[in-house]
Amino acid sequence: MPMICICSPQGGSGRTTIAANLASAYATRGNKVLLLDLNEQNALRLHFNLTLDDAHGFVPHAVTTPDWGQNILKVDTNLYLLPYGEASREQREAFQHLLSEKPETVRRSLAGITKHQGLVIIVDMPAGPHAALGALHELIDLHLVTLLADGIAPTLLEKIDKQAFLGMPLNKNGQHYFVLNKIDPRYEMNHDIGVYLRQRIGDRLLGDIHQDSSVPAALASQKPLRLYRPSSSALFDIDALEKQLSHLLNITVGNNDVLPTL
Repeated sequence: MPMICICSPQGGSGRTTIAANLASAYATRGNKVLLLDLNEQNALRLHFNLTLDDAHGFVPHAVTTPDWGQNILKVDTNLYLLPYGEASREQREAFQHLLSEKPETVRRSLAGITKHQGLVIIVDMPAGPHAALGALHELIDLHLVTLLADGIAPTLLEKIDKQAFLGMPLNKNGQHYFVLNKIDPRYEMNHDIGVYLRQRIGDRLLGDIHQDSSVPAALASQKPLRLYRPSSSALFDIDALEKQLSHLLNITVGNNDVLPTL
């Protein structure tokens, strides 16, 4: 049960898009994948043609429902989604309290999901040092940190390396890697900062994802990039990223247990 967390100190760095399309990559090659949406924007569903008024989600009932897995939806072959849900302010605050003050309850509520060997779990985390990072610390095998090649990225990278982002290692294994998103070498600053970040990050950089107009167009069509434009350059980059992650976590093609509850 490898759990991959997509996180970033930067808003707008493409966490949700990368999570959705990375999950699609694993599902296409035969692995069962669960997307866990911890972002109150509740946007992962929009990549899989779920309507804006769809009421599914675990956060509105997180405090009163011990098993969050009952809110899982199948959104494609081998691909499942646990949506955040349309939560009120009070429900969001109650969930935040649960994350901050009762992380053991959070882990217990996910236990029915995380017990399945062979299931790849991809977590879409909110931007910044969110309480969910600490609550899931013991469960996550690898953090993938998304960065933009912009003027603030070098400072944010330094904070992560000094553990100032969360105040401790991001996960139990101390494994965090990076991907640079929306790379466009036509622009001098983007190019130059990208070069600097690659030098600083070194082997922990798993790849670049190029700026590609197909990405927002696929979201507007509420489809994974693979369905919208299989020839997309960004999709090529995401598939290369999936191979890197699979090597690091020893994820084999189509390695699935029977998952009766999914």
